[in-house]
Amino acid sequence: MTIFVEDLRRSAMQEQALIALSCGIFVKDFPHQANHQKRSVHATSGFALLHINTKTESGQEPGPDMTSPKQYEAFFQFAQCAAGLLLLSATAYAERVVVDGINYETNDDNFTATVVASDGEPYKGALVIPASITYNNQTYDVTNIESTAFSYNGFITSVDIHAPITETGSMFSGCTSLTSVSLPETVTTIGSYAFSGCMSLASFTVDNNISAIGYSAFDGCESLEEFVIKDGDTPISLDDMSTMPVKRLQIGREINFASYSSPKWNSSTLEYATISGNVKTVPDNMFYMCSSLKSLTIGDGVTTIGEWACSGCTSLTDITLPESVDSIGMNAFSYCSGLEEITVPSKMDYLASSLFEYCSALKDVTLPEGLRCIGENAFGWCEEIDTLRLPSTLETIDRTAFAECRGMEAIIMCNGVKTVGDGAFESCTSLEKVYYKGSLEEWLEIRMDGMTYEEDTCPLSYAKEFYVNYGTGDEQLVTDVTIPEGVTDIGLFAFAGYKGLRSLTVPETVNSVGYMAFSYCINLNNLVLRARNIGDYAFFATNLKTATIGPRMQKVGVMAFRPYYSNNLERTDYEGTLPEWLGTTFTDPDGNPDGSDSFGLSYKTKIYIPEGSLEAYCNAPGWRIWATYFEEFVPSGINTVENANGNTSERHYDMSGKAVPPTAKGLHIVRGSDGKTRKVIVR
Repeated sequence: MTIFVEDLRRSAMQEQALIALSCGIFVKDFPHQANHQKRSVHATSGFALLHINTKTESGQEPGPDMTSPKQYEAFFQFAQCAAGLLLLSATAYAERVVVDGINYETNDDNFTATVVASDGEPYKGALVIPASITYNNQTYDVTNIESTAFSYNGFITSVDIHAPITETGSMFSGCTSLTSVSLPETVTTIGSYAFSGCMSLASFTVDNNISAIGYSAFDGCESLEEFVIKDGDTPISLDDMSTMPVKRLQIGREINFASYSSPKWNSSTLEYATISGNVKTVPDNMFYMCSSLKSLTIGDGVTTIGEWACSGCTSLTDITLPESVDSIGMNAFSYCSGLEEITVPSKMDYLASSLFEYCSALKDVTLPEGLRCIGENAFGWCEEIDTLRLPSTLETIDRTAFAECRGMEAIIMCNGVKTVGDGAFESCTSLEKVYYKGSLEEWLEIRMDGMTYEEDTCPLSYAKEFYVNYGTGDEQLVTDVTIPEGVTDIGLFAFAGYKGLRSLTVPETVNSVGYMAFSYCINLNNLVLRARNIGDYAFFATNLKTATIGPRMQKVGVMAFRPYYSNNLERTDYEGTLPEWLGTTFTDPDGNPDGSDSFGLSYKTKIYIPEGSLEAYCNAPGWRIWATYFEEFVPSGINTVENANGNTSERHYDMSGKAVPPTAKGLHIVRGSDGKTRKVIVR
């Protein structure tokens, strides 16, 4: 449909008609600015030509009478319809042109052009997208590239873009022959799937102007060897990059991951990564589960390594942490099963939980002076560590810090340690030697916090040799221990598990022997114990043969003297009086006083009491705990006891009057050749 208004003069009745026409109808007498405007005005749709002339100044009336309200109303409705059709025609139409083999859509309103997909033969070879083009003597600025202009084109080999676009969209998706792309400095965003399927793209450099890369932007770029993010001060946001099969990665800016997906990079292809010193933070999960990563270089300038940053990098054999690092998050290097050595930076004062957990090949560990705490499971299951050297500044070894370090043979430990956590050395079954740079008194001041892995808390849990005053020139092997006078308390687990302990003397100054303090000292044979209170399981699972108990003993805890396998206790001497002994409180496993095998008597043990006194002993406080071991005998009236070596020429009887071999160990009644009777002890 074409409407021409040749000489429109406004009247009151014609005002609305002019408004309607102005919505999309071009006036014939208006100057034309461009050819496409003429074409828009002359667009037809099968309607008859309507030629309207208003009354002229001379009074000529060549056209229909528009002064009639009905005629005007009919015209106005028609004009509205025509204006809408013309507006639609003008908006939808854009002229396509081809310049230097590139298709464009031009816009004469602002003299701009957009690169579009080819109408004919697909684009091939090397493409150059200029900043502007000239067509019909008119210059157009190239301001945009259609998001699908080049997508799924298998013939394009390179693209050099000079047009000032700001984002790529997915315009290169599926360009299987594309080997290189040059983007202008105006680009700030690489869109999702921008280069997905570009199978021939070997390298890509992200310039400083780019601040974001979308989801799966490089998905399926199977020839991509190198991906470089240039050094810069502006952080870059990355979405999931795990589908980008890159081999070498270089990062020169701070990275913010837009998603929480892990891993962040392709775990099966990434082999080498470099983080420049311009970066301050390695984000959480940065290389999580990158199992093919062989080498990671972290520049001097990085201060923080996030949680799980390199966890699961099973091919990583070595890594150098710069001295600038002062914080490393939990699990940062856990499950790096190929890592063989590590030097912790000197600014580190705390090793986070599970930091090197399950680094099963880790053998050489260098810890810095200044380190104060080793966190929970920090070196758990590091089975190849053979010698552990702890710095003098270390104060806390947290729970299970070295659990399952089954290859650990020696510990060198300074006297700064104040606390050892629950099961800190659980299952360190190869431990041979512990070297302590402090004194025995300082060792006894260490707090051992066993709860779950009680017997494996003490650093001596599996040790065969324990040295004090190491490195002072007065080094001493601890085997026969006399607790120094003045020590008032022996703490929990103080010597628990130490296999090198042979004998022990505890002086009267000691008020308490702590829970499991000497438990599992399986080679402890001789004990002199003059302490006041004996904690639960204090000497549990030892192998005592002789024990001397002092008169200050007031309380004996649960299972305090329960033996390791069977009772080998041959003799117990009590230095006090019988009333003092009867004043001692024994506690059974149920918490009841007077009730346990605290001294570990075996079923073979017999306690002989005078005939007829069984009931009285079984009910007497301090004695009824031994009820199962009582056996009545008839007193011989012999009050002296001698030592004997088992003289075979004499007749020997036990306390019940039964004949026994002269060589049988124990208390015997002997009738000599002179007819006299005496008591002897056969040892």
